[in-house]
Amino acid sequence: MTDLTTIYGGNETLILDPELCTLDTCDLTLAHLTYLPSVWGNAVFVGVFGLAIPIQMFLGYKYKTWGFMIAMFLGLALEAVGYITRIMLHDEPFIKNNFILYLIFLTIAPAFISAGIYLCLSRIVVLFGSGLSRLKARTYTILFCTSDLVSLILQGVGGALAATGETVEEVRPPNLY
Repeated sequence: MTDLTTIYGGNETLILDPELCTLDTCDLTLAHLTYLPSVWGNAVFVGVFGLAIPIQMFLGYKYKTWGFMIAMFLGLALEAVGYITRIMLHDEPFIKNNFILYLIFLTIAPAFISAGIYLCLSRIVVLFGSGLSRLKARTYTILFCTSDLVSLILQGVGGALAATGETVEEVRPPNLY
């Protein structure tokens, strides 16, 4: 078995505490991502989601769709913040807090956007006639939002287990193939 200090240039302090690393002193294999996220690519996403926020706010206010507006605002805002944290990871890929924030924001944000879509689904059922649907219009929103909540809880539990793991076997899922 090869010693890690020979692989990473003999600096055992940086290997034991990668938060002390910088792009000049450490290899990206010690970072939370093994690549540097693109600043321009992530800035485009921040701009798109940031531009969509006032548009959704205006339309939600104009058409008085408060639930949809709140769900979309939260989803779009969390997406924008998530991509901002990815930009922060470009300059400091060794900081664990930036990595955790990026994961949290970009995992939770789509659930809010989906909730807005589920609210639209129930209105579509009402528009085309409740008699054509096997379920009541409100049941769609409750059913899908509950399933989103359950999946978020399971993802949170999995993330917590991975974050508290101390060995590679505890952090990575087993190879099932």
